[in-house]
Amino acid sequence: MFRSLYQFYSNVLLKGYLLPFYYRLLRGFFKLLGVFAKVSLSQFSEDTIIEIILKNAKRKNGVFVDVGCNHPIEYNNTYLLYLKGWRGINIDGNGSLIELYNKFRKEDINLHQLVSNKEEEVVFNLSYKDKISTIDLDHMSSLGEDKFPDHLKTKMITKTLNTILLEHYNNKKYIDLLCIDVENHDFEVLSSIDLDKYKPYLIVIEMLDFTIDKAQESKVYKLLTDNGYELKHFVLSNGFFIRND
Repeated sequence: MFRSLYQFYSNVLLKGYLLPFYYRLLRGFFKLLGVFAKVSLSQFSEDTIIEIILKNAKRKNGVFVDVGCNHPIEYNNTYLLYLKGWRGINIDGNGSLIELYNKFRKEDINLHQLVSNKEEEVVFNLSYKDKISTIDLDHMSSLGEDKFPDHLKTKMITKTLNTILLEHYNNKKYIDLLCIDVENHDFEVLSSIDLDKYKPYLIVIEMLDFTIDKAQESKVYKLLTDNGYELKHFVLSNGFFIRND
């Protein structure tokens, strides 16, 4: 009972209603005073970097795909874009989070789905700390199996990103932004999309074991650079890749 009340207060009332109201009020107040203000909602200001990159590329009201989207507002890479008129597809294995997207991001396509490079039945290890939920057993073991209670585990069928895009985004418009953050299953998600067909301009992807001096040892780095992308920024565990063409 207490957990349900806390989750309602935290996810729905505080983050769902008060946070966006506060952001709109703050932005409007500074605009009225003629002062430039930049507010970040991402964990490490990724959304600020994203906005600058897309603005410099003169991309407005574009399309994003966010795999492992988690909460629709808190620590979110695309909510500020959503407020500016961008729309996209949000994908997460946590059904309760997708319900929040349907409440607060109604103009997006919000999918309760797991993404991988092949379609098969897997166990989704959900955690009370929803940001660490994963299907990767090694990642789960490294964090401690006690963080993933048995009663929260669920079997799900994975889909490739190509399949999902064919079902929900079957047109000729390219993707402006692709975000991937799926707790050590990021390469499998990345390798499940046809980069030549959808041509995402900016890819922001979690790279937990990446180091600049050993870049070529990263499967993500090699896949993207082989497909015409250049690593422009790296913030803690997130790489920012821009398509050269």
